[in-house]
Order: sequence, then structure tokens, then C-alpha cells
Amino acid sequence: MLASLAAFVAVWVVPILVMLAWLIFHPSPAAAGQSSDSSPWLAALQLLVLEGVLVATSAFFSGTGGLRRITADRPGIIIILLSLVCGITLSAVLTDVARTAIEYFPEVFKSDVLRGIAGMLEVPSTGAFLFLITLSVAAPLGEEILCRGLVLRAFMSRYSSIVAIVLSAVIFAALHMNATQSLCAFLFGIFAGAVAVRTGSIWPSVAAHLGVNLTDSIAVFSNSVNVDEVLGPQGLPAEIVIAAFAVLLLSSGAIWFLSLAPGGREDPG
Repeated sequence: MLASLAAFVAVWVVPILVMLAWLIFHPSPAAAGQSSDSSPWLAALQLLVLEGVLVATSAFFSGTGGLRRITADRPGIIIILLSLVCGITLSAVLTDVARTAIEYFPEVFKSDVLRGIAGMLEVPSTGAFLFLITLSVAAPLGEEILCRGLVLRAFMSRYSSIVAIVLSAVIFAALHMNATQSLCAFLFGIFAGAVAVRTGSIWPSVAAHLGVNLTDSIAVFSNSVNVDEVLGPQGLPAEIVIAAFAVLLLSSGAIWFLSLAPGGREDPG
């Protein structure tokens, strides 16, 4: 219990306090006629607080053993690496899904939130880099502990695996609170839930989630992609999307065959 509390303080509470202190005591750049770096710092702080709440909630409701029970099962490094590859390829596939949804259903699916996030990463700065790390590491860890650790397992105790995966994906999508991100989150949630059930661990879904967020963030931060182009009619080159989808299928298949469901047989749910 003390070890889990110490880890939570080290990973979440200390960075939150450091960022809060920076926001309070850092002189305003606007007063000196400089561009403000506060937005990405504030976004990173808000995200870190949110993910800390998710982890604390998971620990509170997970009962005896808490987070240790949720995170105990660890698959082999090959499955983790394959899951990371799935996340990297999912980044391209989900970007194209978002672009298609925005193009054909502009009244429902909008790019405003995605452009806003990208805007905080496009201009290199300390705050933007910290936001990148928070978005790429803290978000996958906190959200997977909650959605694939606590929520999915709770649903699996009452429903079949398929129903539990879909319900946990719906909750994961709802956390994103806008139609475009929620669509992509739901599709990712189906994949992550299936991987979590198949491997019996949340760590492959954490790796896949990290792969998606890190790929998106680095692509924007390094100015390798133009958000207006990839979300506009032009989109990503078709060969990139097709290749990503093919690698995703191969990597997912490898995870499926390398993993055994509880009891050494395929789960019938």
C-alpha cells in the first residue's frame, strides 16, 4: 500500500506541484512582449490532474489489492513491442477515419479540438515538450488503468467479453467529450479491449495507446505533418494508410497467436 502511494505521489503529485509552481511564479511572457508559453503548460497540468484522478478512482474502486491487482499481469516483451507497433500504425488509420468523418459529416465531426491540441505542440517550447510527454505517457497510463483495468474487468464479471469490450469502449469514447475524438477513441477502445482480454493484461493496451499518442504528438511537434492537410480533403497519402493497415493486421494477428486466454484456450465470450 505504501509503495503504491509513493509511486502515485512520484508519478503524478510531484509533477503537478512543479507545473503549478511554474504557472504561479513564472513571469508573464506577454508582459515582456513575448509569445506566451502558458497554454501548453496549463494543458499539461490539467491533463496530468485528470489522469491522476482516473488512477486514484481506479485504485479506490478496485478493492483489495488496488492498482497492484490491476497491473500485476505482464506479458512478454514481444507482445508489448507488437502492441506498440499496432499503436503507431493505428495513428495513421485513425487519422484517416477522422478525416473521412469530418469530410462527410461536417455538422457532427469537427476538427476544432484536434487543431487546438496541435496548435499547442506546433511551436517548440518547454511547455509544448512537457505537454507532449504528458499526452503521450500519462494519458495512456491513466486511461488504460481506468478503462481496461477497472471498467473492462467490472463489465466482464457481469457480461460476455464482447459486450464488456464494447461497453468499456463507449465509456472511453465518452471521456473525450467531442465527436471526432470520441469516434477514434471508440474504435481504439474496441482494439485495446480485445487485446486486454486476449493477453489478460492492460500493458499491451498501454503500449498501443502510447504508440498512437506519441506518434501523433511527435509528428506535429516536429512539424512533419500539417494538421490542416491531413484532416482536410487531401489527407494522408493512400499508400501510407494502406501500409499502416496491413502492418496493423499482421501485428494484431501475431499478438493473437502469441497470447493465450485464461485457461490456455480462446475465450468464448
